[in-house]
Amino acid sequence: MKLNRLILAAVAALFVQSSYAQQPYGGCWHPDDIKNWSPETDKDAKFNRSRVPLAKRFKEPTLMKANQNQYYEGQICNAPILFPTCSMCPSQGAYNFLGYQPTYWQYMDKLVYWAGSASEGIIIPPPAGSIDAAHQSGVKVLGQVFFPPYAFGGNQVWVRQMLTKENGVYIYAKKLYEIAKYIGFDGWFINEETGGGSESEWVGFIKEFNKIADENGDTHMEIQWYNAKSYPNVTILKSHKNTSQFLEYGSPGDYRSYASQLGCTEAETFSKIYGGVQVAANGHTGFEGDLQSAMPTSGHVGSLDLFCPEEKTWKGNYSGRYAVLIL
Repeated sequence: MKLNRLILAAVAALFVQSSYAQQPYGGCWHPDDIKNWSPETDKDAKFNRSRVPLAKRFKEPTLMKANQNQYYEGQICNAPILFPTCSMCPSQGAYNFLGYQPTYWQYMDKLVYWAGSASEGIIIPPPAGSIDAAHQSGVKVLGQVFFPPYAFGGNQVWVRQMLTKENGVYIYAKKLYEIAKYIGFDGWFINEETGGGSESEWVGFIKEFNKIADENGDTHMEIQWYNAKSYPNVTILKSHKNTSQFLEYGSPGDYRSYASQLGCTEAETFSKIYGGVQVAANGHTGFEGDLQSAMPTSGHVGSLDLFCPEEKTWKGNYSGRYAVLIL
């Protein structure tokens, strides 16, 4: 009887190990990992693909305004951590509560998958399930390219690799488009906190990405830029009509005066310049005056980028319940 139990235990262990081995995961790469990327060579690619097209966003100013100070030009970009370890994010969900899926799509216009680390990977496409859910509500989804500060393992080698040109082409801009196109999301958030690349190089990189996207009919694709600066980078923002910027935390406000410099209308500045709100550390009001600066009682004057709004709500509740469960 004991021998039978041992045999059953051994078989069960092998089954569990085999199940884990077959679990597909989302992409979490360094530049070397994607230089020759293709769906044919990525065994998990077919599991990470979203096929839900980006729906047209419903807006009816005369019928749907919540109050007289609501303006549809104002944008909300949400930047949550959808899974705590990007290299172990299951392709199609999992039987646990580690992943986070927003349910308030009607209150956001864009979603940035906040992910990446020096040790795991710095190029991370968003989970297919999140793309599906976002696209059903007309919400754009951006993957992450994270160049971390030196204190968190930043390495200028990765920046220089990303800005590699061959035969006059930024080869990684082309590769980022190919990944976004195949997986089915709408562009990338470039978090450049390492340094090592010039402004002109990044402008060229962004232009290359959007040139390829536009030529292939993906005129909605965009790059959102962040480099911990509290003022709009006009040169970066002018690189393409869809380019946007996440301003440093504590920078919400009225940026419509930049319209003439950017060659766009005042209404278009709302989808290009977002004041960052540090929700993870400061709660939904951010730093003192953040929300009031973007949404004074006289009207909605700016757009917001919310950094990890799930930290103070979902994760706070989840961690408390999880602690009870493990006790």
